[in-house]
Amino acid sequence: MLGRMDASFRLGPDGEPIVSPAARSPNERFFKSVETFSFLHLCNHWTAELLNAAGLPVTPVLDTLPIGLVLDLRLRRS
Repeated sequence: MLGRMDASFRLGPDGEPIVSPAARSPNERFFKSVETFSFLHLCNHWTAELLNAAGLPVTPVLDTLPIGLVLDLRLRRS
């Protein structure tokens, strides 16, 4: 899971992830990514991919909306 997450960060010359200025509050952090945004690949899909890399099965179509991702995870819990 961490390898999948690390692979998505755009790194600066120092090898550290680049912080994006998109934060709306002091407690938020957004990072630049090597991946591109698409309506076919939303943040919920990215989260589901991370969970899948950790060994959890996921359903990408169901995971499009936040409630779908939550439902997907609830249906699969043991």
